[in-house]
Amino acid sequence: MEMIIKSINFEMNDTIHAYITNKFSHLAVPDDMSKFHLILEKHHNGTNKGQYEIKFHAHYFKKEHHLENSSNDLYQGIDSLFKKVQRQMSDEKEKTHSHLHRQRMPSFG
Repeated sequence: MEMIIKSINFEMNDTIHAYITNKFSHLAVPDDMSKFHLILEKHHNGTNKGQYEIKFHAHYFKKEHHLENSSNDLYQGIDSLFKKVQRQMSDEKEKTHSHLHRQRMPSFG
């Protein structure tokens, strides 16, 4: 699976890149997901000054999926987003399997 990682308003070093790569390489991805985009942005002004916004975008289970998380700590933000992604993938998988199971059930009556 291809990971496309982009940083905005700060330079992503090798440590951050390795952390993300290691974290997301353990993700149980759906068969139809070939890549995902992860965008990390640091805000330098306004009410979000100093905050990191981490966004995930991918196409799987025949839908576009967008998730995001904000945090003052980049690593906590990545961890929280990873948990959201895991939860959403699990929920979508369950919905898909449940829907397929209902379609295959014979109707009586």
